[in-house]
Amino acid sequence: MNAEIYRDDNMNWSLLHQCKNMYSYFKETMQGWDITEKPIRIYGKRLDIEVFFKVTKSYLKLVKELQGRSYDLMFAHTTIVFTRYIMLATQSRNEQDARTIGALFFDCCDEFEDIRFVDAVRLLIALLQEVLKEFDTGDTSVTKSIVKQFINRLPSNIKGKLVA
Repeated sequence: MNAEIYRDDNMNWSLLHQCKNMYSYFKETMQGWDITEKPIRIYGKRLDIEVFFKVTKSYLKLVKELQGRSYDLMFAHTTIVFTRYIMLATQSRNEQDARTIGALFFDCCDEFEDIRFVDAVRLLIALLQEVLKEFDTGDTSVTKSIVKQFINRLPSNIKGKLVA
C-alpha cells in the first residue's frame, strides 16, 4: 500500500520510512538465501498492518477525535474511522493499478485478444503494400520487389516464421 496519499507537511514520516526501509533491507538480504517467498510476504503484511495502525491512530484520529465511554459510541466511531481509511486506501489503489476494477478489467482484456507476433508482422507487410500501391505508377513488380527486399532484410528467425 502506498502511504503517500496521506501525506501532509505537518506529519512525521519517520515510522513509515523506517518500516519501508526495513522491508527493503529484509527483502534484499533474503535474495541470496534458498528459502521460499513466504517470510517476505508475511513481513509485507506486517508492514501493511503497522502502516494501517499508524495512519488510523495518528492521522485519522482514532484515539483523540472522540471522548466517549459508551460501547456503541466507540464502536460507531471506530467504524467511521476505518471506513475513512478504506476510502483512502481504495482511492490510492485505484490510482496505482487498473486491475482494481475487478472482473470488468479482465472482461475488457479478454476482448482485446493478443495477436501473435507473426500475424502482426504480416499486417505490417500488408500495410506496406497498400502504401506502396498509392505511390506506384501501376507497375506491381516494383511493389513486389520492395516487399521482398523488406522481408529479406528481416532477421532470420522472423523471416522463417513468415515463410512457414
